[in-house]
Amino acid sequence: MQYFPINIRCADANIVVIGGDADAVAKIRLLLKTDAHITVFAEQAEPDIRAWHAAGKLTHCPRLATLHDLAAVRLAYVSGADTAIRDAAMPLLDKQNIPFCVIDDLARSRFITPAIVDRDPVTIAIGTEGKAPVLARRIKAMIEQELPQHTGMLAEISGRFRHYLTEYSGAFRRRFWGLIFDDIAPSVVNAGGNTIAQNLETAMHDLLDQMSPVTDISVSDTYISPPPVAFVSTGPGDPDLLTVKARRYLDTAEVVLYDHLISPAILELARREAMLINIGKTGTGAALAKNAINDLLISHGKSGARVVRLKSGDAGVVGHLDNELAACRLAGLDYMVVPGVAAASTRHDSESFSHSISAYQERVSA
Repeated sequence: MQYFPINIRCADANIVVIGGDADAVAKIRLLLKTDAHITVFAEQAEPDIRAWHAAGKLTHCPRLATLHDLAAVRLAYVSGADTAIRDAAMPLLDKQNIPFCVIDDLARSRFITPAIVDRDPVTIAIGTEGKAPVLARRIKAMIEQELPQHTGMLAEISGRFRHYLTEYSGAFRRRFWGLIFDDIAPSVVNAGGNTIAQNLETAMHDLLDQMSPVTDISVSDTYISPPPVAFVSTGPGDPDLLTVKARRYLDTAEVVLYDHLISPAILELARREAMLINIGKTGTGAALAKNAINDLLISHGKSGARVVRLKSGDAGVVGHLDNELAACRLAGLDYMVVPGVAAASTRHDSESFSHSISAYQERVSA
């Protein structure tokens, strides 16, 4: 990864745009969605820039920027259309250590702007490190189509509700928000109407009332807690073939126990804060004994953490599933078994396809 994606705070920040052509206008439209103070330095500016200046949305200075103008600037955009303006601006910005983007000039830029899906305050950035901007826009279009318009509203309401959960543990909060985002919010939004926001807030209060404040992670009969341990099959090992339920458990896991047959691409799907524990044989080393694996399952499961035991292929056929399930039952731990796409069936389909091709080639040769 040559470019590290970050979010830069723009509230009350000074951002400058050097140049006033159509390319600058496109970037300014994005910047106007922020709370930044925008100043455009351009001797000649497009009508849109002059109109925004007249409306008080930005400040247009009909001249080139000086070193003094850049004293308190957080970042800058520079038009690359006029090389004289570009070459005059870059040394000044470098001298002040201001990150800048030369529009459509990857080599000279200190940062690049990704394609952005805007569901304020939720934003999704799609970048290809400048290698395939058209692909980034295609991905953006796909996400725009799938991401509900109410996403931003849900984020706003959730932000206002967070203070009600400050006294609870991280495990409690994660389970609360998991129910809200996975089950309750979709139902409220799908019901429609003019009171979606109010209904969402009411549903959050109702759920919090249902979840017991005494034990912190136990709940009343009206709330079904997910089991602490989930045995998740990864099937043939292709991330695209994981089931929806497998992805959900992996995304919410706090501890992931995996063996050496699990591909790195599948491990990448685990939440960033999860503890990843390799319990399989690596290189010439020995795998953990079964009792040691069972001890890990039980200790982490009883700690209140959500544990995922990742198993390659079909966990019901290989992987000593019965032994680990018995250990959980003996320890009094609830569990869930999440089947995957049968690896054997996938191989059979692949072999059948290869056999068909070979047979076809033999007939053609004949």
